[in-house]
Amino acid sequence: MNRLWQRIYYLTPSILKRFFPRHYVHVLRWLGSFRSWYYRGDKVYCPCCEHSFRRFLQFKNRDGAQCPRCFSLERHRILWMFLIQKTGILSGKLVLLHFAPEYSMQNNFRKLPYVRYVNADLSSPLAMVKMDIMRIGFRENSFDAILCVHVLTLVSNDLKALQELYRVLKPGGWAIILSPVCAGKLNTVTPRFISLGELSGQGRKAFFTPRIYGSDYADILVQAGFKVKETDFVQEFSSQEISRFGFKEDEKIFFCTK
Repeated sequence: MNRLWQRIYYLTPSILKRFFPRHYVHVLRWLGSFRSWYYRGDKVYCPCCEHSFRRFLQFKNRDGAQCPRCFSLERHRILWMFLIQKTGILSGKLVLLHFAPEYSMQNNFRKLPYVRYVNADLSSPLAMVKMDIMRIGFRENSFDAILCVHVLTLVSNDLKALQELYRVLKPGGWAIILSPVCAGKLNTVTPRFISLGELSGQGRKAFFTPRIYGSDYADILVQAGFKVKETDFVQEFSSQEISRFGFKEDEKIFFCTK
């Protein structure tokens, strides 16, 4: 497939998400079905949608990252495998809160017979509830389990967000809170507030630079109240399985309990 079509495939969901949110899911389904047919094969396997392909697709300059059918990335596939192998989510009764729901993951959770599933986000058209993670509108001790994947890097106050997650988690409950951790960096770099005036002299907008987590990430989770178990779950797979499932070898799971 030439580069023009690749750009169209990658950009279409983003455009629809911004301008036509009600049709976003339908476009993802259509696009996933088409790409699934185009990339059919048996070299790689996506555990999220349980389909095989000749390869995973490039995503943000990462080769072999994205599933053609369900759009899962490396972190979603390893997380799904962890959930079904280590948490008993397929058979246990629980109330699950999922922040910033991914298309591939939320489809799976909706199918689980014993899970009462709630997802939330401030802006995503996939969200059931519109909500700021720093001001969660649920009572304390409301959820048996929480998933929060790659959200905290763009939250202005990550500790406040974590304290909110801790508040709504039931005693004895668990949360998987994942963020990209920069290898070799000891301390987290907090985001800096930047106005466009600093860049262009026209200070009408502002944004935060992304937070860069270091090896102190687990300590930040503990600071919010969680007990944290950092696991190299991916290392339980053979090198052939890691390649076939499209995992990242340095991906860690941060399993938090209350």
